[in-house]
Amino acid sequence: MSTNTFPAIIARENSKALLFTSGTAIVSYIAVVRIGLYFFAGPNYGYFRDELYYLACGEHPAWGYVDQPPLIAWLAWLLQHTIGTSLWVLRLLPALAGTATIVLAGFLARELGGRRWAMFLASLAALMAPVSLALSHLFTMNAFDPLLWAAIAYLVVRIAKTGGERLWLVVGALAGITILNKYAVLFWLAGLIIGMGLTPLRSSLRHRWFWLGGVLTSAIAMPNFLWQWGHHFPFLELMHNVRESGRDILLPPLPYLQAQAQMLGFVAALLVPFALLFFFSKAGRPYRALGWAYLIFLGEMMLLRGKMYYVAPVYPIMFAAGAVWMEGATAGKPWIWAKPLLATAMVAVGGIYAPTILPF
Repeated sequence: MSTNTFPAIIARENSKALLFTSGTAIVSYIAVVRIGLYFFAGPNYGYFRDELYYLACGEHPAWGYVDQPPLIAWLAWLLQHTIGTSLWVLRLLPALAGTATIVLAGFLARELGGRRWAMFLASLAALMAPVSLALSHLFTMNAFDPLLWAAIAYLVVRIAKTGGERLWLVVGALAGITILNKYAVLFWLAGLIIGMGLTPLRSSLRHRWFWLGGVLTSAIAMPNFLWQWGHHFPFLELMHNVRESGRDILLPPLPYLQAQAQMLGFVAALLVPFALLFFFSKAGRPYRALGWAYLIFLGEMMLLRGKMYYVAPVYPIMFAAGAVWMEGATAGKPWIWAKPLLATAMVAVGGIYAPTILPF
């Protein structure tokens, strides 16, 4: 064998090693853990009451319901008429949505300028945050919102980076589907549009593709709006009656913020202020609309006294941005210990919470 072949062999072996230790590979490993949790805990404890309700709604397909948009009922109908509604099947969709959210959080970190560590931290937080474990386990609307919101944010970042204005059509379609899943996204989208007006992304407002995307959103959501209108907006009446009954716990601003940190497991919550530092830095300026969207949405939820988990879908986005800032801030040798310490603490706290959330 010629000695000239040895460098080629070494280079090939090194490329294989890099393939298995790349950011994409690490994100994939974390995603596999979420699938493993599904196989370990998926069918335990029986049906949750909301799951039974959505299955009942699926027996009566419609463009709207008194207390939610129609997408979850349509999914229930689809399961009933295809692969069934056993616990294994019913909880597969939330587990897959949670897995995809983990992947998107990692990829979003990469789009925001992060490297391997940022991708790892973002995807790890999307897995281990207690609220993520909880929402990705049950067949409810809340299982799909984080994935849909992260997908919208990913496309917004791509538009800001590449100027690909036609992607607003895809954003518009996703926004319409997300409205059919849960109405809370309307408040986040309002914050995003205001954020666009305050940042360089305002240039998209001058392009027809943004407005065509808005038309597409409206077209997809319109049948549900017409259903609500035709039935005298029962959803709004229900929300009013719930408030009047005093059923929900209404938190003042500071306890509300504390509840946000608690549902994120405190350690993963550290990435949220880091995300704001990133969005309002020079490096994050092109994507600052997402930072404004979070602040405005959080303010709206506190003002309207929304339940604490209503904010949960936005956190995979914040995890990605916070991980990018963390990676950059700890790049020097004196701070190199901070990254593995944060990751270890995140796993430890998530592990403590996990038995109280997943039916092990």
